[in-house]
Amino acid sequence: MGTSKFKKHISDNGVYYLAATACLYIFLPPFLRNEPVKNLVILILNTILIGSSILVITGRKKLKPVHFLLIIFMAAPWLLEHNEIIDVIILTAYFVLFAATSYKLTHQLFSIDEVDKQVIVGSIVGYLMIGLAYTFLCAILWTFVPESFNAPDSFQSVYNFIYFTFVTMSTLGYGDVTPLTLQAQSLSILIAVTGQFYMVIVVAAIVGKFISK
Repeated sequence: MGTSKFKKHISDNGVYYLAATACLYIFLPPFLRNEPVKNLVILILNTILIGSSILVITGRKKLKPVHFLLIIFMAAPWLLEHNEIIDVIILTAYFVLFAATSYKLTHQLFSIDEVDKQVIVGSIVGYLMIGLAYTFLCAILWTFVPESFNAPDSFQSVYNFIYFTFVTMSTLGYGDVTPLTLQAQSLSILIAVTGQFYMVIVVAAIVGKFISK
């Protein structure tokens, strides 16, 4: 496969790579017991997830040096000693990137005329990206106001926020993690409403386009 064909293949199938990486990023690390291995896997998946998100946002446009610098900037903190300022900057960058990725996927959904496998996968990935975007928004709030959430003592990892976000988005609500402050409660309402509206609007759009064909 030539270089141009390889680039076209990557561009055309970016949503599938993003879907696979997002699923692995969410579900794999919690099952790893060895901390060095776990951190390495998170670093690798994190880097691929950032790259896949940028690829989806840029579409078939050529990646610029700034895109590679963004990938390095967002992946590097996994190798560095953390402090509050760096954490907030990186968490904010993650929120913006994943929110933009979800917006791009949703926009593409409404602009296409025919429903195919890529559209369905894209709609699922859009939902996952919303969840990940809110995950890092919750982490930002928790960084500034640690008492925002009533949670077990082990509630110290981004994966705890992934759990809270998706449980809230689906309105499942186990009750083991609860928002305490007004800011956290408002954010929880926004997460729940966004999750429900996304499901209703996206499913309606896909069914409508499918029936029209």
